[in-house]
Amino acid sequence: MQTNLGQTAPRTLSERILRGRWIGKVLLVALLAYAAWAVGRQAVQAPALFMEQVKNGLQLGFVYAMIALGYTMVYGIVRLVNFARAEVRDLLALATGVGKTFVAVSLIRRIAHAGQLRRAHRRCLPSVPQARQ
Repeated sequence: MQTNLGQTAPRTLSERILRGRWIGKVLLVALLAYAAWAVGRQAVQAPALFMEQVKNGLQLGFVYAMIALGYTMVYGIVRLVNFARAEVRDLLALATGVGKTFVAVSLIRRIAHAGQLRRAHRRCLPSVPQARQ
């Protein structure tokens, strides 16, 4: 004979909801209903754009599927994940290039901002000796 020591089953609907058994499911259904409504609204308002986005999503999904299939095959044969694949190398190169671009743009903006501050300072305080150029 088994007994549940210290564990009592929730009896009412409010107790079950408070214990968290239905909250996640209700929120998921609400989220899915909102997503379906939003997608349907976009499909009605701009059908050409909607179909183009569907095509773009399918293309990107197929690319992800092919990469995943390649990793699965390599891991299944060698039992080692090979990070020297061309996709990983290209993705890291892209991320590095984007990072370098952001750093360069940030530096250019800071240098330009510093020059503007220097000019504004010279206009406000003309008696301060200026450096020779």
